Amino acid sequence: MKRSGFKRLPGRVEKTCQQCGVIFSVHRCRVGTACSVKCARLLKRTRVTRICRNCSAEFAFAPSQLKHYKGGGKYCSRLCKAKGTIKETADKPIRDRYGRSNRTADKDWQLAVRERDDYTCQRCGKQEDYIHTHHVAPRSIRPDLIHDIDNGKCLCAHCHLWCHHHPIEARALGLLSNDPYERAKKERNSCSVCGDRCFGLGYCRMHYKRFKKYGDPLLTRTRGYVTGPPLRVSATHRDWGG
Repeated sequence: MKRSGFKRLPGRVEKTCQQCGVIFSVHRCRVGTACSVKCARLLKRTRVTRICRNCSAEFAFAPSQLKHYKGGGKYCSRLCKAKGTIKETADKPIRDRYGRSNRTADKDWQLAVRERDDYTCQRCGKQEDYIHTHHVAPRSIRPDLIHDIDNGKCLCAHCHLWCHHHPIEARALGLLSNDPYERAKKERNSCSVCGDRCFGLGYCRMHYKRFKKYGDPLLTRTRGYVTGPPLRVSATHRDWGG
């Protein structure tokens, strides 16, 4: 039985999303502040707006970044953070384990090498604003050529890492000097069997382990029983022998 004066309301109404501004339909008993789950999650987030220190652009970020990210809330992107860090630390004296510093002579040498190579990697041809400057003769071996422009080449980060991990191929391309590496090879102790870097008792790591186990660095294992004939390996080709 219907009550007198009762008016039935429609089931759905139209509302405007507070996040994206889209008009959507929702049931009259719902709150209806967001049009989707994504917009509802964005509304619950607390966003802070600041201005980037590098490019002066306005950006929004979560307050949790101030606690969990170093330098959060200062720059709008990773690129701006890298450029801003370089500008901020340009005048500070820095010296790391490689002997690099922010001295004027080092900066002038880097700028001269970059301008000569037109900020282009000499291996892959990639261009970057802050491309690496590589010493052909390492500064640890030839300190007299640290600020020599002819001793420098521009390399991207990937090629610079490849150059130091593949010295033989890099020397063939002219990215590393033969003289410093030959000099370093003569100065350091080498294995008396294969010529690799000495680890202990005049042997490299592999031949040192064989010497401690068998007494003979070329002895690898015995055939069958312990009293069986030993198997030896060549010092140069490492082939199995009888």
